[in-house]
Amino acid sequence: IVPSTCQAVPACRYQKQLAGCSPVRMIDLAALRKDVPLPPLPAALSSLPAYVGCGDTDVVVDLPAVEELAAWFGVQPVVWQGVAHDCMLDTRWEEVAASLRQFLDGI
Repeated sequence: IVPSTCQAVPACRYQKQLAGCSPVRMIDLAALRKDVPLPPLPAALSSLPAYVGCGDTDVVVDLPAVEELAAWFGVQPVVWQGVAHDCMLDTRWEEVAASLRQFLDGI
C-alpha cells in the first residue's frame, strides 16, 4: 500500500512498527461495508471545517469513496497526483503536508 517509488526497507520497517503499536486493527474494511452509505452528518458538526484528501493511485480507498466522504462533509476532496494510500510514506509526502498545512492555516 506504499508507492512503488518508496524504498522497500524503510516502508516495511514502518509497517512493522505501526502494526506493533496496537493489537487492534485500525480499520476493519469488512466491517466498514456495513456502515455504508453513511447516515447524514449531524447538524452540530456541519459547521466544523473538514479536509478530505486522497492519492490518485490509492488502491485501498478509491476516488468515488473519497468523493462520497467529501460530499458527506460538504467539501471538495483534495486529490494528490501520483500519491498512494499511505501518503506519509510516499516520496511526494511534502506535497500532501503542504496542502494540509494550507487548509489548517486557513482555519
